[in-house]
Parts: sequence; structure tokens; C-alpha cells
Amino acid sequence: MRLKFWGTRGSIPVPGKTTIKYGGNTPCIQIIFNSGEVIIIDAGSGIRELGKEIIKNEYPKEFSLIITHTHWDHIQGIPFFLPLFDPKFSVNILSAKKENSNISNIIEGQINQYFFPISSSHLEAKITYKEIEELIPVKFNKSSITPVSVNHSKGTFGFKIIEDNKTIIYMTDNEIEYDALNGHIDIETLRIQNNSLIEFCKGADYLIHDCMYNFNDHKKGWGHSNHIALAVFAHLAEVNNLILFHYNPDYNDTIIDEILSDTIHKLNQLNSSVTCEASFEGMIL
Repeated sequence: MRLKFWGTRGSIPVPGKTTIKYGGNTPCIQIIFNSGEVIIIDAGSGIRELGKEIIKNEYPKEFSLIITHTHWDHIQGIPFFLPLFDPKFSVNILSAKKENSNISNIIEGQINQYFFPISSSHLEAKITYKEIEELIPVKFNKSSITPVSVNHSKGTFGFKIIEDNKTIIYMTDNEIEYDALNGHIDIETLRIQNNSLIEFCKGADYLIHDCMYNFNDHKKGWGHSNHIALAVFAHLAEVNNLILFHYNPDYNDTIIDEILSDTIHKLNQLNSSVTCEASFEGMIL
């Protein structure tokens, strides 16, 4: 399979000359399986350019859009996603079950007169909605995507994507918990408090994970991780490659460069075999 990043930023888009290297669009990734099936995960502002690409080129006319959770930075690109307005396309939208609402109301609720100049009646694609459940794999031909609940708002999923012998974990918006001793992370409490997710990620080829904060800026209880805790988590999970993702909108390219360097330094201190890269718009795995 091939995975491409169309948006790597958290919270709000931040276009400008200081975010050119890593990008300013909010989360969206595209997966093309070896079978040719196309899966999109998250519909942040990055999905706008992907939609133009899909319209322009010979993409399958049916594909799935999986939403990790419906915070606005993960769905704000939907009103600008051109395939939804084209009757030639069939789009399957998958997400966790919502209390007191459903995914269709949330998605289409953005497209009404209070937020947008047209209504959801203009969505001419054939759209189907499906609720997915934790740890029950969604099958795609010879591939699968398995949801897992993460430490963020209720109803937020991370995903294990498997095709052939390749495994990718997409875990945006997850707070790695730990105790701090004298200003340092206690590795054993981190292992205990995050054990189920560490095991879920165990041995993956790639771990794409929330890296919203540096260590000093970390806000406990906000549902996001810092880069030092993430380095320890990736090391304990014995993943092959760590990909930093979901950057703080206040961080420019220089700060992300520093976060990447510090993360690699921490992995080296741990004598870890994990390699680390920072995701950027257009990056392909």
C-alpha cells in the first residue's frame, strides 16, 4: 500500500511562509491499497486539494472516508471536497457511533445556511454512512483497518491498517499519559498507563502519531502528546518508524525541526532502533 499526507497540522489551518516545509493544512491522509482501493482518513482542510486531485485524475469512483472523530479540524474540509458534489462518485463515510446524534447529521450539519452558502441537498454523490466499532476490523479486499479507542474525547479512534505484511498505525489526537519525576518522564508509569495502546502498536512498520506539543508546552488532559513521551511510547511499542503528526498551529517550521531533532536524540538515549521523521504535506510512505 501507499500512504500520502495531505494535511499534517492540528486544530486550525495555518498557511504562510513559516509553515511551508511541513504544511499548514489540518489532518487528511490517503491510502491506496495494492488492489487499487482508495481509503481516506480524516477530512481536515487538506482534503480540499485531494478532492481536486481525485476529480482531475483517473481515481476509482467509489471509495471510503474514515473519520477518527468529529472535532472540527478533522471534518472542516468536507464542504470543499469536490467528489461529494459529483454524482459520478460513491462515498462510504465511516466513523464511531455518536451519542445523541449520528455521523450524517454532524457531517451534513456543516453544510447549511448558517455555515455555508448552499445546503447539503447539493451533495450529489451517493453517500452512505456506517458506524464502526472498536477492535472490529473493517475489511477491504485483502486489507483491513481496525479501530481502537484512544485517550482523547469520547468516540475518538486510532487505526491499525494492514495489507500483506505491512502495518501502519494512524493515531492522531491521543494523549500519552505518564508520571513525571523531577521533571523527567517515568518510563515504567508510561508503560503501565498506556499498555493497551502500546500493545496495539507493537511491531508496526510505521506509527503516525499526535505530536502537538514539545515537552515544556504540554497541556495535561487536553488529549494530545508531547514529543518526549512519544519517543518513549514508540520505543516501548518497538515500531520500526515513528512519524510525527498533528503539529501545534503555533509551531513554525523551525520549531518542528527542533522537535524532530530532540525526538531523535531521545530515541538515541533510549538505545532505540526506532527511526523518526516529521510528516509533511505531500510525503509518501
